[in-house]
Amino acid sequence: PQSLSVGAIEPGNRIADLSSRGPVTINGSGLPAPDLVAPGVNVLSSTPGNQYGTSSGTSMASPHVAGTIALLWSAAPQLIGHLAVTEQILRASATPVADSTCGGDSDGQPNNVYGWGVVNAQRAVDTAGMLQALHGLVTDADGHPLSGAEIKISDLTWGVEIDLLTGPDGEYDTPLLPGDYRVEVHAAAHLAAWAEVTVPADMPAAYNVSLPPRVGVAYTPLISR
Repeated sequence: PQSLSVGAIEPGNRIADLSSRGPVTINGSGLPAPDLVAPGVNVLSSTPGNQYGTSSGTSMASPHVAGTIALLWSAAPQLIGHLAVTEQILRASATPVADSTCGGDSDGQPNNVYGWGVVNAQRAVDTAGMLQALHGLVTDADGHPLSGAEIKISDLTWGVEIDLLTGPDGEYDTPLLPGDYRVEVHAAAHLAAWAEVTVPADMPAAYNVSLPPRVGVAYTPLISR
């Protein structure tokens, strides 16, 4: 993800009147929005002149999420730079609030008022303690490692997509929460492969794949470089 949209709540986890609702319409995607919500009404903050005062708005809510990410990366340094996995943890650890007034999943998560729920810093750090990993090796049909192969990992529970590239040795590795994933592997001049992979709670998972050559079919990269 390039960014997270954050809505504002009042005390008691009530959505603030000033907080925008979804879905996303500007690009026609119809995606739920916001991603998360956080306290944004009468929040104590610093003000010009070395003073303190209260203010309201999503500009007050967003720093709660940024601070939670900083805390999360401090507690689990292996997450640093792994933005999609960080978002996965924020979604999984949020406190859901059901609201169907603007549409969304019937179970309330996500919806177009509270998104995946109220950001929960303690639960996010606790959830990070459950992290495992997915790793693997991508080779051609002769067993030679494929550098720069594209790995697309789709989280079948929390809807997050993780994009990776294999290194010079053909290997890839990423932290992930336990769960079920669809893993696609693409490389220039080779046929694609995919599998559903389960990351268990007590050990890392591996998905190694050998790609046969592609003949006479154009190749379109999945990942912008």
